[in-house]
Amino acid sequence: VRFRVLTEGIGRTYAKGDFVDSPIDNVLVSGPNAALKFTAVKLIGPDNDQTFGSDHYPVLIRSAP
Repeated sequence: VRFRVLTEGIGRTYAKGDFVDSPIDNVLVSGPNAALKFTAVKLIGPDNDQTFGSDHYPVLIRSAP
């Protein structure tokens, strides 16, 4: 089974905490879809509120043409 991490390269997906300095909320794609192109970006909300929920950044994943 082939997997690819779509959040690779966007940095941490959390604002603070005692985690390894890598995404803890990995978004994966498997199988033939792993060969497709995707973009991933962290979103910033209104009033510069960068986190969603407790301390995580919202991430938008889109398939690229």
